[in-house]
Amino acid sequence: MYMYTRNIYPEQAGRRFVWGFTFCDSVAHACILGHDNVFSSDAMDLSTSEGLGAFVALAVDMSFCESDQLGYDPNIYRNTIKKRWEMSIYDDALEKQQTYHVLSCVQTADRVYGRHTRCFICRKVDPDNESGPEATPEENTASKTISYDKRDILVKDAWPHAENPDRKRKERARDEIEMMRTIDEKLGSDPDFQDKYPKVVAAGVVRQFCGSKRTPIEDTTENMFAKLGKDIIKDIPHRVHKRIAMEPVGLSIREVRSVDELIVVAADVMKAHQEILRRCDILHRDLSPYNMLMTRDPDGMAHGMLIDFDCAVWASEESAQPRANMTGTLPYMSIANLDELAIKRTSLDDWESLIYILCWLGTFGINDQDEKSVDTSKLLPIKAWAEGNAELSASSKRNQMLSMAFSSSIASKFLKLEGYSELSTLVMRLRIELFDNPKMSSIARGTREEEAVKMDFAVSNQTVEQETKGFLDERLDKCILDPFARRAEFEKEISNDLWAVMADAQQQALERIRQQQQQQQ
Repeated sequence: MYMYTRNIYPEQAGRRFVWGFTFCDSVAHACILGHDNVFSSDAMDLSTSEGLGAFVALAVDMSFCESDQLGYDPNIYRNTIKKRWEMSIYDDALEKQQTYHVLSCVQTADRVYGRHTRCFICRKVDPDNESGPEATPEENTASKTISYDKRDILVKDAWPHAENPDRKRKERARDEIEMMRTIDEKLGSDPDFQDKYPKVVAAGVVRQFCGSKRTPIEDTTENMFAKLGKDIIKDIPHRVHKRIAMEPVGLSIREVRSVDELIVVAADVMKAHQEILRRCDILHRDLSPYNMLMTRDPDGMAHGMLIDFDCAVWASEESAQPRANMTGTLPYMSIANLDELAIKRTSLDDWESLIYILCWLGTFGINDQDEKSVDTSKLLPIKAWAEGNAELSASSKRNQMLSMAFSSSIASKFLKLEGYSELSTLVMRLRIELFDNPKMSSIARGTREEEAVKMDFAVSNQTVEQETKGFLDERLDKCILDPFARRAEFEKEISNDLWAVMADAQQQALERIRQQQQQQQ
């Protein structure tokens, strides 16, 4: 049943939950597979009149159910007259439904549990042009890249966790829609950030229209499973079905044509990341190749775009609590996040993720063409970042981020292709500024607390005082010995140093791109 369910979600874009039945001899159970739980009915013994009657009654009831009760989303439907798929989005800013023509599904939900994030390429349905658009994303056969029409928008459909409305809290709730609108409010008029982040076209909580009166209600796990009874659903996580239409539509970072383009795109992403944090108080927390997209100017110049604020938080409200809920993708997650350290989450975690992303692309290829050069038979130390569990990944990174180990086990394994030496140089410079920043004392460098300092409290205080004299962390509490904790206290200073390295690399990459363009003319 799990495999059946897992196959259903990718094939049915409008599937919200799945019904299933289990049979063991003459005993049957009806099941509902939700985002976090499986609900099972009482046993129905088909060999008895009572059990058989209950089963038949259920089958009859299901035949009269509305589509939303069967697990479908009526807001994604086939327009049989126009012969096209359409989607309705409730825009909470305009307080009305808007209709979009679905061109393609570019990301499907492929897991039984979780947010079931799906992404669609759509266009607004024009009431004056009922025939609607027929174009689909085009592939440029010469360059083997995908391009989209400027009229295309991306629609993200997901079921993120949300604060239960019955729970009182002082802090602002994490809401991707609110955050995206805050970003546009603060940065929307700044030409330097045009297309560096997605802008909301329409967004809101999905509404389902229920009953004979077609009363609209918000599509949440509580409302969806309300008829099961409060006692059954009281402990399930609160999820809200949200749909966000945004523009522009970006391309995968793996569409870059050179290492220099990758550096330009990565720098744009980090510039947006830094400004969003500084001006909007929003910390992204989930940097990965999937959230770093690229766009192209009409002249072909590549630019970077930071997307997906599903895991973002209001930075000023982050606290130094154990990170019980890890966010991110295993190979790119920071050590502190993997080890769930009781250290405040800062932008340094995302800078660390960037280093891992660039290392991964440098080792396995920045695009499909370069990936063909990878020798899959090699035993590469970097593979340990993605294999096993969080503890093993963190341990590998702690060892490999040390100066000598990084050079021999990571940087030296980059592909021996054009431009990869520049990428290797960049990640080595970033690693130094993050893990061995010369402005920080030896206590604040590296990936582990110094054992000699931890052994004796008196020796510890004296050693810390001596070691930190003249450095940024000189006045920091002597009891803070974890280098990650010490660096977190100087997030802004270290982030500025990291950005200086990134900005310098971007300028050099742009210069090399211009020189290459001149040679081709």
